[in-house]
Amino acid sequence: MTIRVLVATAVRPYRDGLQRVLQGAEGIALAGIASTAEQTIEQACKLLPSVILLDVDMARSLALQKQLGSGAGQ
Repeated sequence: MTIRVLVATAVRPYRDGLQRVLQGAEGIALAGIASTAEQTIEQACKLLPSVILLDVDMARSLALQKQLGSGAGQ
């Protein structure tokens, strides 16, 4: 089983580092990368990742939490 991961952070060094680490990890596929709350919602709906690695600053967005928690509009 492959775990599909969406990385969501506005901090570019975090995105780049996580991308490098995840691309080399066995059993993990990098489903996508998002740098804004809007991109996170869009990609979550489109790519249907198994896991979303969500930056704490983005996670504080109540609107983002509600949309992701409700199935991101599905």
